[in-house]
Amino acid sequence: MLTALLLLAATACPQGQGNPRVVINEVQYEDYPSAALANQYEFLELYNRTNAAVDISGWYVEGTTYASGLTNLYATFTVPNGTTLAAGGFYVMGSALVPNVNQVIGTTAILHDNAGIFVLKDSGGTIEDTVYTEANKGIYTGAPAEGPGLWGNFRSGRTDQLFSSWSRQTDGYDTNNNGRDFINTSATPGTTNNRTGILPYADNFDGYSAGFSLPEWAGSFKEVRVIDPTVAANFNPNAIPASPQGGLAAIAWDETGGGNSNQLLDMVGTNFVIECYAYFDTTAPPVGELDAWSIGAQGTCDSFYNLPDPERTAGRTANGNIGVAWILLRTDVETALYLVDHNDGGTDFTVFGKIPIVAGTNDGWQRLRLQVRDNFVEGRLGGTYGARDGTVVAGRITGAPGGVYIGYREFLTNNGTCRPFTCDQLSIKTGNAAVNYFETALATTVGTPAATPRGFPLIGDPNYGIDYSGLVPNSLSLLVIGGGRQTPPLPLTLFGGPPNSQLVVAPAATVNLPASAQGTLSVPLALPAVNGFVGVPLYTQLLNVDPALTFPLPIGHTDGLEIVIGN
Repeated sequence: MLTALLLLAATACPQGQGNPRVVINEVQYEDYPSAALANQYEFLELYNRTNAAVDISGWYVEGTTYASGLTNLYATFTVPNGTTLAAGGFYVMGSALVPNVNQVIGTTAILHDNAGIFVLKDSGGTIEDTVYTEANKGIYTGAPAEGPGLWGNFRSGRTDQLFSSWSRQTDGYDTNNNGRDFINTSATPGTTNNRTGILPYADNFDGYSAGFSLPEWAGSFKEVRVIDPTVAANFNPNAIPASPQGGLAAIAWDETGGGNSNQLLDMVGTNFVIECYAYFDTTAPPVGELDAWSIGAQGTCDSFYNLPDPERTAGRTANGNIGVAWILLRTDVETALYLVDHNDGGTDFTVFGKIPIVAGTNDGWQRLRLQVRDNFVEGRLGGTYGARDGTVVAGRITGAPGGVYIGYREFLTNNGTCRPFTCDQLSIKTGNAAVNYFETALATTVGTPAATPRGFPLIGDPNYGIDYSGLVPNSLSLLVIGGGRQTPPLPLTLFGGPPNSQLVVAPAATVNLPASAQGTLSVPLALPAVNGFVGVPLYTQLLNVDPALTFPLPIGHTDGLEIVIGN
């Protein structure tokens, strides 16, 4: 009856903080390349994001520290009268040592260097923009905060004076969420944050010599270096075998100890693939010691790469990762890899899966892949470079444009036992497979039906399919399959369905399927190795019958799922 009904039916910019004229585009509030140069290059950069000049005479920035629920006004800096900021122009307030400085506001320790908030106000006191720093030390509850703030800790520690800063992803980029708007990258006072031209990126590092600093990457303390992995020298802590690609490799860490972050000097959007060979060391450190690394995208990490706590059991809450990332955590108990959506930072992250790294099974050099398209992520460990094999972890994310980053930190007595993120044949490019959700799911009396594809659909994958959860145990479900969306969605209230129930897929076929006693269901969709299927879209929606609902058509349903086959 339900099938017949469905097939029959298918034939029938203000001003102010919300959208500011001028934003805090970049801030560098703590540099320590050496004791002699500590905090001498601090600055704050304003940017006019409109297409007309703005008179910023009398505008001012308040720097307020925040700790343990207490606020303290650290300093106020006022723009001199007669100052006009051109459309797309920059205005730098800082020490005289800062390149392109427009207004000298001090010599050293100018800005607060801890948890606090920078507030930009016009001459009448109206808030234009705010940036909240190091939010892990105390959640600011004042009205000016934008999102959770910048969660991680910051320090620019480069000894070559190539300082890092908190920079908007691109000039004026503002979603009213500091965690999504800023990345920790190389400073560009008085010049554009916009960086392009690196992607697609592909490097096997064999064209360099060991010790070479890769210019495509910024670093909070140290740059990404080229190494001979087989030799414990030239920034390589210990000898390991050559990768399957052979030759040289790259490593990202601070060989003097502690933590470090690196950022690619280009942005990725919401459609990309990161793939490499990565080295996994399962050697257990002494009791109580550990190290960790991340490679992620659509965000950044803090300067020190404060240690993550993916299982939320160790009490570590200062990790500053943003976006989606692989995390490798090596302790005296186990070595494990996690796929995590950090969204805009903080402790409300989502762990999609954990893969234990076992000696002799999946340690050593392994293919590592991270792919995102819109609001879906897939990670693969092991298998063949460029292929659809290996261990797969996938899930739905709150994606956004952002950067590509690497972080590493160690708490090891013997620095020679480190194994920072080490990779070869690194590739960052656009993908052509897609998984997209659309419209809205509808709950039953036991939960909300959810669809989770087994990663991205790639031709030649015999094990591809869709897993469903949140269903009524032992219930009947109807899988609707089509070649397009039902536009507009068809209200199923017309056939006795609950309020807000709707058909969102134009059905070409339907299949009745039983749910398990656990309320789950798996649908295999083996994909043939035929290039003609690349780019072909498939649309599905699952309608779940719930006898406890008092409607003639007693159903809940998933949202719509669009799958575009790639290679």
